[in-house]
Amino acid sequence: MNPPSDQPFKGKIALLTGGTSPLDVALALGLANLGAIVHLAGPSGPLLEQLSGEGIRTYAIDISSRPEFVRIVDRINAYHGHIDLLVNAAGINV
Repeated sequence: MNPPSDQPFKGKIALLTGGTSPLDVALALGLANLGAIVHLAGPSGPLLEQLSGEGIRTYAIDISSRPEFVRIVDRINAYHGHIDLLVNAAGINV
C-alpha cells in the first residue's frame, strides 16, 4: 500500500465559482496547496486579484451569465481537455 500523498489532487483541474469571500479564497488556496490546477471564475475585485497573484487562474465574469460561464468552461477544456472538479461556491440564485 502506498503512503498517503501530500498532494492528493496533484494535476487535477479544478474550477471554482465565486471569488468574493474569504471562503472562496480558502477553497482556492487549499486546492492549490493539495496540488490542483485551480481556475476561479467570479466578479472582479480585490480577492480575485489577490488569488491571481498566487498562481491561481482567475476569470472576472458575471457568473450568473450562462454564455460567460460556458465560455470559461470551453476555454479550460480547450487548454486542459477536461475539468476534474467543479465547486459551485457562487452565492447567486438564478
